[in-house]
Amino acid sequence: MPGVFFCVLTWFAFACCAQSYGQKGVSWQYYAAVDQFYELKCDIDPRVLAGNTTLTWRRDNNQTLENTSPRINIQNNSLLFLPVQLSDMGHYTCRYSSYDTSVPMHKEKKMFLSVVRGMCPDQSDKKLIQIGTNDKLLCGLEHISALDQRAEISWLKDCNPIHFKTDFIRIKNMSTSAEGNYTCLMKFTYEGKNFSASRTILLTANDEQALLHPRVNYPQNETIKVKPGAEVMIHCTVFLGRNMDVAEETIVHWIFNKSIIKENHYYEESDELEERDTGIYTVSRLVISEVRPEFFHVPLHCVVHNARGIDKGVVRLVPADDRNLYIHLLFCLAVPMGLIMVMMHHRFKVDVVLAYRKLRPLTTSKKDADGKLYDAYVSSLHDEELCSSWLQNFCLQVLPDVLEHRHGYKLFIHGRDDLPGEAAHDVIADAVRKSRRLIIIVSSLSQSDPDSVDLELRSLKHDQPGFEQQIGLYDALVNNSLRVILVETGKDIDYSLFPESVRYLRRKQGALRYRQGIADPMAPPNSRFWKCLRYHMPPGSHVGPRQGSGIRTLCI
Repeated sequence: MPGVFFCVLTWFAFACCAQSYGQKGVSWQYYAAVDQFYELKCDIDPRVLAGNTTLTWRRDNNQTLENTSPRINIQNNSLLFLPVQLSDMGHYTCRYSSYDTSVPMHKEKKMFLSVVRGMCPDQSDKKLIQIGTNDKLLCGLEHISALDQRAEISWLKDCNPIHFKTDFIRIKNMSTSAEGNYTCLMKFTYEGKNFSASRTILLTANDEQALLHPRVNYPQNETIKVKPGAEVMIHCTVFLGRNMDVAEETIVHWIFNKSIIKENHYYEESDELEERDTGIYTVSRLVISEVRPEFFHVPLHCVVHNARGIDKGVVRLVPADDRNLYIHLLFCLAVPMGLIMVMMHHRFKVDVVLAYRKLRPLTTSKKDADGKLYDAYVSSLHDEELCSSWLQNFCLQVLPDVLEHRHGYKLFIHGRDDLPGEAAHDVIADAVRKSRRLIIIVSSLSQSDPDSVDLELRSLKHDQPGFEQQIGLYDALVNNSLRVILVETGKDIDYSLFPESVRYLRRKQGALRYRQGIADPMAPPNSRFWKCLRYHMPPGSHVGPRQGSGIRTLCI
């Protein structure tokens, strides 16, 4: 059981660490409407891979998509939905692979397709036009119009029809009243079936003067930590002003080691225009599939220029310090290992201590240096008249046989080791002072004659002060001069019938329980009891048991 628990905790620790340090892929967002034609295009250039390439598509559940569905087809590098349904919403991944080289090459693109009801999908583009200027909105579905030259185009503003039938809307003297979501709806025929497709553009007005000079907002002079051999994506965010015509004339490129970076199997570059409230931005992404040593500490420049000006930002790659990773891994492993160690200590500490004592036994001279004569004084909490034969057998036969004969301990048992005619109180007091442990054996009243229970209760209560003085509980509990081992030899023991000192001892340190009815006292389940009893006994042993002067009476 501890082994299974350890495996579960270790798996959880590694899962925790892998989640903390796993790389997150970039997911591109696309928008579609239910029951319309939609084309999800994998626009990775396969020429960046050497030799012949293969293209595969997967869904978010890692299900591989093939040309087996009449509604979803793979054509060239596109995934066609004929038509798209709500169940198609989710993550898609297209992957180009080439195995012609000695090292397999892979390129993939992750996408999320959002599907809504109605004719108007969510906005997939934004258009910002300066107030008082002229511009136009393009439909953006030209690649679909090539399927059938007789395609019909119509426009909707905020999903309400407007009277435009061309593939663009000309905006004259832009004002705030023209703002809104414009949806271009195209109807066409594909493979003999009628379909429709749509695209939504958000049009907003701006009344400030356009800023024409391009500016690199990020990076200015940045440092990125990355592990050698890992993949890294670097973003370059550039402000282009507020005029779309100027933005379309702007060029953004990357320079490494004084040369313009060209796409190959190490580099992949992509740009995306964004229209925000503050103006027009472009985000250029440079993906380095494998960071080699020569990439470190060499400046990478993101350069932007158009007819109005030029600007650049710089970023450097430096080797990542794995110290935090190692600390995190160490912590993730230390937690389950600590729990396992606590469990093992709780379960096996008794066996470990006994094994150590067996390997490193104390000599008789060292053990006798404390001036003690006995390893333990054995006391039974019963009145003489109520002492059962079973309890006498346990105290005078079973206990000595195991502790004295098998393990060499020296016990003083009242009724066996005292001499006739001696003063009982003096003998008990002297034996307790010369003992290293005090073993108190507590038995349930059910072992006695049921008709004598009331007599036993009165005897215990009446003899309580003398009992505590005789067995030395005062010194053991108050002065901590003697360690007490409480042993139970029955079930359902009612401690309310015993002296307060015994009840306090039971609450403070608990008790060992011996199960009755076992022929061999060392056989399971009592083998664990004897190990625990030896664990609480002092280390070392004498050679052979000490024989008393004969058995007279057991209980004190």
